[in-house]
Amino acid sequence: MSAFKAYDIRGIFGTEITEDLAYKLGRAFVQLLQCKEVVIGHDMRTSSKILATALIKGITEQGANVIMIGLTDTPLFYFACKNTPGIMITASHNPAEYNGFKLVNSEGMPLYEDNGMKTLQTLVEKNNFPKTEKKGEITKRSYVQDCLSFFLKQAKNIKPLRIIFDGGNGMGGLTHAVFYREIGCKVISLFPEPDGTFPHHEPNPMKEENRKHAREAVLLHHADLAILTDGDADRIMFLDEKGNYVHPDHLIALLAEYFLEKKPGASFVYDLRCSRIVPETIQQKKGKAYPCRVGNPFLKKMMKENNAIFGGEVSAHFLFKETNDHESPLLTALTVLKIMSEKNKKLSELILPFQKYAKIEEENFSVKDKEKVIKTLTEKYKQGNLSLEDGIKVDFEDWWFSVRASNTEPLLRLNMEAKNKTILEEKKKEVLRFFE
Repeated sequence: MSAFKAYDIRGIFGTEITEDLAYKLGRAFVQLLQCKEVVIGHDMRTSSKILATALIKGITEQGANVIMIGLTDTPLFYFACKNTPGIMITASHNPAEYNGFKLVNSEGMPLYEDNGMKTLQTLVEKNNFPKTEKKGEITKRSYVQDCLSFFLKQAKNIKPLRIIFDGGNGMGGLTHAVFYREIGCKVISLFPEPDGTFPHHEPNPMKEENRKHAREAVLLHHADLAILTDGDADRIMFLDEKGNYVHPDHLIALLAEYFLEKKPGASFVYDLRCSRIVPETIQQKKGKAYPCRVGNPFLKKMMKENNAIFGGEVSAHFLFKETNDHESPLLTALTVLKIMSEKNKKLSELILPFQKYAKIEEENFSVKDKEKVIKTLTEKYKQGNLSLEDGIKVDFEDWWFSVRASNTEPLLRLNMEAKNKTILEEKKKEVLRFFE
């Protein structure tokens, strides 16, 4: 089953993701976890309600009760799960024709690879489930107000900043614009209405073309910043007051520095694609920095193991201990607004000290043989400080690069950083020759 990925289930609706798969998944999930209750939420995609119906049928026929929270974003889904396992129906930032499932156990940990995902796939494929005497029941509940109240308690001394919010017709419109207004900010919303056809732009603000509307709005309205979320609103990105993109790893460094002012000696986890400025900043401020392989579940696992208070990825997932090591875009935005308010500085001024190195935004390449490319690069750059934990990463004194296969798409992803633009451009051309 090609829809089963390293740490979620995702594919094109109607072929890879079907009602039959959703039904079997519901039964398999209950059998695997031996749970009595399952939280179910879904995003705004046109296929999500269809899949929810089939999924719930499978869960209840296997004897478990369902807490149906309906239309929701992924962080709100995590908030609702607490100590209850759950399944979120979403394809995150993928185009409209996709859908999928994110799954968490009763401890709040995602199912991935050796943490249940392979066993779950086997159960679905076997399709041999024990009969149950009694079907489960369905209870509907909303957690929106509970979630907003949780974060509003932490929102103190925020200046009335002017914010552009671009929800991209994803699920961010459910909570973000409301939250920013509640804390006294002036909000100009772009595409806040959930619409699974994504009529204005693809729900992936990692791509530059999908940030165009927000950039124009920042300049037009003389806003202090722009905040953008992806399809299921588990990623958050920022543009400064000049409309410039704030690299997620620069933001990780900013937030880590701020947290270390409040909690000296704290621990942090970051993915191996991050700029060198991230561990340098944490170590300079006497914190503990732990690099991690790419992937949301792996960061969560490492955060728990090292009692880290914060974790971040280049893909713009920001995780917090106080939200059970789950990503929290609302808490990320709140922290950025706090820093701007407390230090009385523009976002561009706050980010400037972390722009020490020349860096490319992650670039994606479709190649015929991903393993061959990585093997060739490994041989070519074996004289560097080489890591094969997740694809290949090679560190040299004045530059580094990483190449890894996507866990969710048929692509190779390239990240690179150097001491200056000249070295960066030279080394990028050098490495890209091996992609041809």
